[in-house]
Amino acid sequence: MCTSTVNEIKADGVVVSNALLALARFEAPLNATAAADLTTAANALLAITNGWSTGSPVAILNDAASAVEVILGAIPMTAIYAPLVAIAVAALDLLIA
Repeated sequence: MCTSTVNEIKADGVVVSNALLALARFEAPLNATAAADLTTAANALLAITNGWSTGSPVAILNDAASAVEVILGAIPMTAIYAPLVAIAVAALDLLIA
């Protein structure tokens, strides 16, 4: 059972979406496709969390998070900003929890 309020879900979605968009900006010069995918995922996550009002968002968030984690997994861990990827994944896990 989800005990988060609507405002908490929306705020968490904004934070995680902004983190993904920041990663997309870093990735853009190296891999335009990955950057575009991150941007799409960030916008989808934001739309999901902004649109949630009642009921359990867990299944929807799990699907969105899985897609985001696949995209993040494609970013080389040797990238200078690789620690940000781990932070984004942890933020997604917290959002779902």
